Amino acid sequence: MSKKLTFLFLISSLISLQAQNINRFIEVVGTAEIKVKADQIEISVGVRTVEPTLQESKEEIDKVFKNVLNILSGFGNDIEEIETAPISFGINYSYENNEREADGYYAASTVSFKLVEINKYYNLIDKLMCAENISINGSVYNNSEYEKYNQQAYENSVVAARQKAEYMARVASVTIGPVLEIEDNSTSGAGLRPNYPNPFNKSISVNSNSNQAFGSIEIRRSVRIKFELVE
Repeated sequence: MSKKLTFLFLISSLISLQAQNINRFIEVVGTAEIKVKADQIEISVGVRTVEPTLQESKEEIDKVFKNVLNILSGFGNDIEEIETAPISFGINYSYENNEREADGYYAASTVSFKLVEINKYYNLIDKLMCAENISINGSVYNNSEYEKYNQQAYENSVVAARQKAEYMARVASVTIGPVLEIEDNSTSGAGLRPNYPNPFNKSISVNSNSNQAFGSIEIRRSVRIKFELVE
């Protein structure tokens, strides 16, 4: 009988010890968003040619590449991070009377770059749109101090999480203690949410002296934090 009581006592003590080691906690998510004025634009330019032969198409797109690079070089140090994608080739098709017909060979690629002097955007677009076989695939605002604002958004999200935890704990008549866990809770694509410049196509003539205001970017960060609860 005594052995049985001793065994039950040991089990009870173990359960009591484990219960004492279980942390009481509160888990919260803090989110912060910073909106800053754009001072840079990242631009992607499409180049595409269609010629009777593959060789002619290749030679023509080389000329287009050269023309694009000449335009960009005219802006000197205001253009950074120029990158060209590999050229793709293929048979070009057109449709007539709902029938597909081959009408030559195409060569296509993209040139991406960053314009660091945003006030020259319309002047640059003017020059690109006047060139043949060039189109604007897309553009997105950026800020030269993005990393600084990115860190600030993280810091603000941590502060927001702590403030939320303190408020909830106070209402529940408990006190938050040290941080048990912390992790990035930002969803994919939420770090940089840009407003875009006005789109352009070949038929639009842009006034290089336009006084139109540029937009901004929103940097949104979120963290999940688990705080221990203490008496």
